[in-house]
Amino acid sequence: MRATNHSSREWGLARHNDRDFDIEKADHIDPGKQDENYYWNYYGDQELTFQQAELRFYEEAFQGMLQDINARAIASRHKERCKDAIDLLKGRTTCPEEIIYQIGDKDTHVGRNELAAVFNDFRKWHREKFGQHIIPLDYSLHMDEQTPHIHLRQVWTYQNPAGFRAIGQERALKEMGYELPDPNKKEGRNNNRKMVYTRECREKWLEICREKGIEVEAVPEHRAPNKQNLQKGEYIIQKQEDAFAKINEILKERERLVEKNRALINEQGEILTNFRAANRAAESELAQKQAAVAQLDQEIAEKQGNIEQQEQELAAQSGKLQKFQELVLQIRQREAYRDALETDIADLKNAVDVLAGKFDGELSKMEFQPVGKNDNLYGLAKTHGLMARYHDGTMRRVGYIEEGYRFEYDIAPAIRKDWERGECELGLVREEPQARVPQKLLHELIAVRNQEEPVSEELQKLIQQQGSVRKALKKRKKYQK
Repeated sequence: MRATNHSSREWGLARHNDRDFDIEKADHIDPGKQDENYYWNYYGDQELTFQQAELRFYEEAFQGMLQDINARAIASRHKERCKDAIDLLKGRTTCPEEIIYQIGDKDTHVGRNELAAVFNDFRKWHREKFGQHIIPLDYSLHMDEQTPHIHLRQVWTYQNPAGFRAIGQERALKEMGYELPDPNKKEGRNNNRKMVYTRECREKWLEICREKGIEVEAVPEHRAPNKQNLQKGEYIIQKQEDAFAKINEILKERERLVEKNRALINEQGEILTNFRAANRAAESELAQKQAAVAQLDQEIAEKQGNIEQQEQELAAQSGKLQKFQELVLQIRQREAYRDALETDIADLKNAVDVLAGKFDGELSKMEFQPVGKNDNLYGLAKTHGLMARYHDGTMRRVGYIEEGYRFEYDIAPAIRKDWERGECELGLVREEPQARVPQKLLHELIAVRNQEEPVSEELQKLIQQQGSVRKALKKRKKYQK
């Protein structure tokens, strides 16, 4: 007998395997043998159809893969390329792989138990060797057709570097360590890792058959049979499966078109929603601006009325305003004249006091506090009005004028030499003289006191010192503020 196992990929075959269709239309199926069939899915739930179980597994196992696909589609601005679990189940390279196991033909074949025993041992070996790389999703043992056989559907998986499980036959085989049949040739249809895997599985299938005492031919029979090498019953089965494949292809195309139309409808709905929202926003903004314009028009009209009224009032009061300004000018002139008179009065009072001899002997006396060489002469010159007093009573400021008329608060070179030779001393004038008399008035006083005698030495010193002392004291008050 021949032990066959050939593979294919088709989304709709799951319905054929668990008889999820109207079997009355299938001439090659014997309804009386339905009870002899056996069905298994990944979840062990007999209430689930094979398609439902496969969809559930894809949704649970490949969520990370779907998120990665959709994230890249959105990033590239191609939302239409986003996928879900149904898309993976129907995809040409991502749909489950189906393998048919059969021992014998319609005339000579093993029984149900023998076929199941060989398959169970094979699946145990397969699970131990390939682990989580090849996941069985469902299988069915059909006894209601001319030759007992088993349909197994499985999915190839590998671990993506990003950390999620993904679907990929060659990647899974490469991850398991499989090499090309001819490492020296380029990978292709006639040189791929799947060929090594298929040969290994067939050899193991034949080995288990022989261990069970089943004589099988060693010639591989893993390809799908054609019309020439099929018996009549097998040919009918093949034709039926071909018909199912065409129907499924048509259904797939219909579902694809429906999905495309659904995407277009969703896109149009989104565009319409955005348009309506934008239109409502524009209408609302227009209404707000129209209301604002109306309010501004009203405010402008009111202000124009106020302006006209104020212009009339201003014209009526312009004469009063001119008179008020003239009065203010007169008041300011009289205040200035009053201030000048008060200054003259103060000077005259000082003059009277001098003439009366009230300050006799004090006009030339000032409170002078010497400073030493260790004192901060620059700081004292700047903030306290540092002065130089000579032995003859002459007072001089220590500052001097540099080029550009820049006043420096430092000891003038000539004064510093006099100070170092001991011809003068540096000190501070702590308070203003009790009688501060303008120079002009002092000259007048000199003439009044005694015109026959020359100006006394003390009065001459007072005249010379008054300007320096006045400036020094003015500077001191400025920096003390």
